[in-house]
Amino acid sequence: MKLGIQIVLWIASIFFAYKIYDSINGPIKFKQVKNERYAKVINRLKDIRTAQIAHRDVRGQFSNNFDSLIKFIDDGGRKSDNAAKIIVTQPEPQPHQIILTEREDTDSPPFQGNKVNTFYDATF
Repeated sequence: MKLGIQIVLWIASIFFAYKIYDSINGPIKFKQVKNERYAKVINRLKDIRTAQIAHRDVRGQFSNNFDSLIKFIDDGGRKSDNAAKIIVTQPEPQPHQIILTEREDTDSPPFQGNKVNTFYDATF
């Protein structure tokens, strides 16, 4: 009988020691998991910011929903498949030489089929 009570008390003490250890270790594990999740969220937000800035640079405004932003990223950052075709007329520019490019803009109705000449100052 005395041996049975000692075994029960040893089991109870081991159980309570584990519960104390777990109550101390729980917040530490929570903090580690929280920091990992925050790092993932911050990286995702940085990716969204980069995509929004690229969207603004190409289209002139930020995307108002994720669907159009995802479509923009999937398209490779272009307005459409036939939006811009760039033809360089002088392939080997010298420093400070003006390069004439010809672009066919077929994205929006007022510019369908119109060729736009653009001059760039090439500084190397």
